[in-house]
Amino acid sequence: SVYKNGYMVGYSDGLFAPEYNLVLSEAIKVFVDLLGFGSQADAQGGYPSGYAKVASSFSLYKGVSCGFNDTVKKKDIANLLYNVMETPVAKMVSFEKGGVNYATSGEETFMTELMEIYRVNGVMTDNGVSGLTGSSDVSINQVVCGDVIMELAPGKAYARKYLGRRVMAYYSIA
Repeated sequence: SVYKNGYMVGYSDGLFAPEYNLVLSEAIKVFVDLLGFGSQADAQGGYPSGYAKVASSFSLYKGVSCGFNDTVKKKDIANLLYNVMETPVAKMVSFEKGGVNYATSGEETFMTELMEIYRVNGVMTDNGVSGLTGSSDVSINQVVCGDVIMELAPGKAYARKYLGRRVMAYYSIA
């Protein structure tokens, strides 16, 4: 659970107050812990300053317009969630006297590790109807971006119009 794993611990009296407004510093604490960087944040001063530093180092504030102690708006939560999805996940690499050592890989993000959703950036070279070099090499319900062949979701044929354009696309491996 979120409480058992320490992602949320409530206020100093141990109680949760779901009727209260969430402030950015509290949201940042939850997200930094979810990403596995709570120990790093604690080593840099703990809550709230250490968490603020770690969040900043991973650009979690990108697109967030409220201040650190201000109530978080829906658009800020949406931007935070997007930033979290693109952030590298900390994985334990060793255990030594005095603590656990973590490392990240630019390839393993919260989105890839926990949701198995991947991102590709590149030129769409085939749209299932035609390719940049002639006829299509994939089926009508597929597109090719970079070196990835992706199935189009039902009703998403409009994606074909991006043939020859640089795109950023998300996909899962079935």
